[in-house]
Amino acid sequence: MLESGDRGMTSIKNSIQMRITMSNKIQDIRVKSKRWQEKKRGNDHLVTNSSVHFNSILVHSFIHPSIYPFVVITFPFLKCITLNMGIV
Repeated sequence: MLESGDRGMTSIKNSIQMRITMSNKIQDIRVKSKRWQEKKRGNDHLVTNSSVHFNSILVHSFIHPSIYPFVVITFPFLKCITLNMGIV
């Protein structure tokens, strides 16, 4: 599991636009990074990391140019949940 402080992680200083719809479970997660296309053309081994707080949920978005992006949601009371997602 990737963590924020792991080797090779680079902080993105940009805003992440996201929409989280919650009922009994998370129904939809949309994360948009303005730097995605720029990082996609970069080093294949570069992994970029951003995080933002959304109603006490810490959301980490990990983008790797060679694979599809995925997002890791950390709840204060649960272990990490990894969900596939797309760039919108």
